[in-house]
Amino acid sequence: MTIEELYTKIYNIKNEELRKELIQSTEIRQQDRKELLFRQDEYDNILCFLGSGIAIAYEIEPSGRTICLKIINQPGDVIVGGLGPIDRYSPVNIEMQDKGDVFCIPMDKIDKLIREYPECRSIYNKILTYEYEKQWQINRMLHFESKEDRYKWFLDQYPGLVNKVNHKIIASFLSMSPVTLSRIRSKIS
Repeated sequence: MTIEELYTKIYNIKNEELRKELIQSTEIRQQDRKELLFRQDEYDNILCFLGSGIAIAYEIEPSGRTICLKIINQPGDVIVGGLGPIDRYSPVNIEMQDKGDVFCIPMDKIDKLIREYPECRSIYNKILTYEYEKQWQINRMLHFESKEDRYKWFLDQYPGLVNKVNHKIIASFLSMSPVTLSRIRSKIS
């Protein structure tokens, strides 16, 4: 995916001036596998989108256990921890699981564009709403579905990722042990 496609196909920005400003303000960063993009509790003054590759959002418990909260694999998906205009500290770590491109735009530029272009606020709200809905779907699945149904959901929502992402990460994301995941995979295969 290109920056132009991000703003035309994914976010459908019709205003040519706004689209041009966004394109000019967006930086492409090539990221390596296992590269940490954001560290939990660090200030993140940029909004990033996945261009290519796979990233995960995770927290580390005081015990040292890693909990995967989100797998980011669709071009155009937001891959930053803190999206709010007030609290810009990332609540999570974000790490690339695969080599890929990330599109980054400074939040200061977004703030400026929101003031200059009223439709930019609705685009930003669309991003926030999309992220909220996606997180709600994940939370609902984790709390109300059986472990087997969670795995089937994962296969449906993240096609092909079962062979690209470490199974410990997938198990953590689905809120089960790696042993349970292995047992379910054997049963379903």
